[in-house]
Amino acid sequence: MRRIMHALTVAALIAASAFAAEAFTWKGTSGGSWNDAANWEENAVPNAAGAEVDFSAANGTYSVNVASAVTVGKIILSPSATTKERARMLGGRF
Repeated sequence: MRRIMHALTVAALIAASAFAAEAFTWKGTSGGSWNDAANWEENAVPNAAGAEVDFSAANGTYSVNVASAVTVGKIILSPSATTKERARMLGGRF
């Protein structure tokens, strides 16, 4: 019985890690292209329902250009409720 419980626990942990959110942080040092991995701290382009995209570390005004449809689970513009941030989208869906 103990082995079965251990196997189920391991299986549950593996399944949970497969659905864990992956965080991406925008640095924007290679222009404003979303699709350029060099613009992300992780050197990868976010495009998954579980992706969390964080723009809060970027300073000033900047534009992000998306060349094709992407899917993300969460977009963070500001880490605090006291900071006012604006997002303007030209075309597409948000």
